[in-house]
Amino acid sequence: MHSHWPLSWFLTANATGILLAPLLLKRWSKQSLLTLTAFTGGCLLLMWPTFASLMITMFLIGALRGQTNISFFTTIQQIPTNNRNTLMTGVLTVIDTTTVIGSLLAPRLILMLGSWTLPLLGGGILLFCLTRLIILLNNQKQSSSDIDENC
Repeated sequence: MHSHWPLSWFLTANATGILLAPLLLKRWSKQSLLTLTAFTGGCLLLMWPTFASLMITMFLIGALRGQTNISFFTTIQQIPTNNRNTLMTGVLTVIDTTTVIGSLLAPRLILMLGSWTLPLLGGGILLFCLTRLIILLNNQKQSSSDIDENC
């Protein structure tokens, strides 16, 4: 996949997913950012180095990215703050910076580690999400037991 035409198709599939995200995921809009991140990691885990697999997962990642943007910015807009413009500027700066870093870093990692780099990255993201979920459930369990002890 070193020629330019597959890359164009992959980017087109990704952009199509982003554009169709509001339509495809309209009923699924109440998902947490952790859930959306876990699904993105799952998509990366399924990025086998074949044309069909990459096309499907790039579309799904685009749809998840579009849904993440919708959820994230909807959440930000609901936060009462006097300085919302500064907050949005900071958030957009972080998002744009990480997008550029990821776009530059991913090909380098693939060249260094091979074509299975993205599935390994997806596994790492899923492991992070699982760890975060365990921590959240543990904190929730502790807070409910604290309530039981105080009653």
